[in-house]
Amino acid sequence: MKNLTIIGITPFEKPDINLIPTLYQAGAFPVLSLGNELSAAQTLLNQLNETDIPAYGVYLSNEKLSSIQIPEKAELIILPFGISLNSNKPCQNLSGQQYRRCQIS
Repeated sequence: MKNLTIIGITPFEKPDINLIPTLYQAGAFPVLSLGNELSAAQTLLNQLNETDIPAYGVYLSNEKLSSIQIPEKAELIILPFGISLNSNKPCQNLSGQQYRRCQIS
């Protein structure tokens, strides 16, 4: 049987850091949707980084969040098409132009 990863994303546009531990305990890879406000998103990421969850992902909904400081425990970043992080690290195209894997640390 294939070893599949289930990704659990908190509700879009409404960051809910309290769902992350529940997703993790359920066996899903937790992803926090950061909403639309940079300062609130950074505060949430800082709080999440202090938890005992070893790895998680983040969803950045718009370009206002592209300058956010991504913690090292964030192993997956989901971006809308056309938005990129300010990074000097190389990226690889996956499945054409729509998906890219980038090093961020």
